[in-house]
Amino acid sequence: MKIRILLSGILLMAVFFLPALSAQERDPQVSTVSNLNRSTFGIFRNDVDSIIDVNYFSTIDMEKRFAFTGAAYNQNNPTFSAGYAQRLGNNYLGLFYNGSMWFGNSNTYFTTTGGTTLQQDPADTGITWDNTFAILFGNEVLGGIKLDIGILGLDKDTDLVETTTTDSVKTVTTTGAMNFGLTWGHSLNMGSIVFKPKIGAAYYLDMNKIETETTTAAGTDTDTEYGYYSGATFYGTRSILQAIAGVAFESVKEDNSVSVFSADYRLLYYFYPDFYEENKLAAGGDPTIGTNDGSKDMRHYINLRYKKTFTVSERFSAGFSIDGQAVIFSQETADVTKVGSTILNEEPVIKEFSMTIRPSVSGAFMYWVKPEVFSLNAGFSLRIPTYTYTSEEENDEAADIVTTTKTHTWDGFSTTVSAGATFNINEYFAFDLCSYFNIGNNNARNSYIDLSRISLIATLKM
Repeated sequence: MKIRILLSGILLMAVFFLPALSAQERDPQVSTVSNLNRSTFGIFRNDVDSIIDVNYFSTIDMEKRFAFTGAAYNQNNPTFSAGYAQRLGNNYLGLFYNGSMWFGNSNTYFTTTGGTTLQQDPADTGITWDNTFAILFGNEVLGGIKLDIGILGLDKDTDLVETTTTDSVKTVTTTGAMNFGLTWGHSLNMGSIVFKPKIGAAYYLDMNKIETETTTAAGTDTDTEYGYYSGATFYGTRSILQAIAGVAFESVKEDNSVSVFSADYRLLYYFYPDFYEENKLAAGGDPTIGTNDGSKDMRHYINLRYKKTFTVSERFSAGFSIDGQAVIFSQETADVTKVGSTILNEEPVIKEFSMTIRPSVSGAFMYWVKPEVFSLNAGFSLRIPTYTYTSEEENDEAADIVTTTKTHTWDGFSTTVSAGATFNINEYFAFDLCSYFNIGNNNARNSYIDLSRISLIATLKM
């Protein structure tokens, strides 16, 4: 037992000394992804992928307990992940954490001129929290139910710039979001086919706000904007209600091949606040208010996938997948500027619609250099050029003019090549390594090669 504890401690320490680069699209549904899964683009998987998966938790190869830990490095932002699973008779408990704990700084600067000390905080200070948690309760008969909680990039930065002893500008910028999700799923054996349904819902709440207090000898003007800036573009705060439904059919053939067809659908409905901006003047009077810029916003994500793997021999396995995603977006906007209850300006109603098709194909193999001890794996994913159709209709009722614009665009191809390795030290401990880089061509960057990720995961079974 002491040897197990010592070895697990060594594995945990080793993870923190391997940097990794990653860039992943955020998804309100929290999930674990093994390095084997990453380096083979989901064609192969291991127990790390199943720890909080409502369709696969019952497949974990363990006697009583299973745990893993990993670390990553993304644009100077170190992240840490850990998972734990335990069987409780016919029941199952899975826990997962991933995040950066916190990063950033809260520096305060002062300048002294002629005996007068003024505060001069920079605009890039602030502490950011980025953490996700998940817990799964499973039962062989009832299936699994998972609760997700996320604190996504939550940052509050208070900056104060004093120009004189009486004049100052104080800016409090809050960015980030909270996420809550609930998912149910099962794995039902139906003879030669395993049926895996899942349904769920999630709520995502933006917490973006910019409060600016401009103080002079005459008093303080307060301006509150509900949203955030990305460059010169202002994005209003929002909340998102998400519905999820999915199904997969898995079949094992006599030739040791495994086929999986899966389909997932996500519906995202966006809610916006009544007002984006409110300006209160120290001299009094009605505040200036601008209403939201997207009160009707809906997105549909449809994902289809066919995957097949082959066990060629005791040492060699291979597989491929064909993937397709469709994203349908619709939005209706109408900007209105008010002073008190008086409308000063009402912009034309703009209706936007877009549809994006993203096909891709992937292939991968896994080779056991020493069976059950050390394996190498590699894969590629080719994203076929993405097609996007957009339509925008602007209805200016005051001028009785309707303008319609339609566009068709194709994105460039992108290829991601990966490699990884798994090292089973013994029946209890294992390392899982992965690295991959992107090769592509698009209109903006022409040809390019980018190192995307290097990461290490350590696992422990008991």
